[in-house]
Amino acid sequence: MTPAQHQLVLAVKGWDAVGTPSISDVALALRPRHHSAVELVARAEEAELATRMADPGGDGRRQLLALTARGDDLLATLVHMHRDELRRFREETLPTCGTSPKPCSPSG
Repeated sequence: MTPAQHQLVLAVKGWDAVGTPSISDVALALRPRHHSAVELVARAEEAELATRMADPGGDGRRQLLALTARGDDLLATLVHMHRDELRRFREETLPTCGTSPKPCSPSG
């Protein structure tokens, strides 16, 4: 999964507006031009990370996005890896107070 595909999968998974996100919605969220978002979605489809389908309530031009099971699984794996890495980083860089996992206050 490329970094751009990761951002796309996050945008689809984290969509909090009503309904299913469209390519236009993702383009607005990620800030590429619409045609760049279309290409990104095409590459994500080739990698079996996402699927697109025509909006059933429209004239067929608006495309809705959904994650595939593979895209959802890869995202979950990355989330766990990133969480573990952040924990490791916190433990290595922040002093702790005794056995508490919380950082020490500035006064020690």
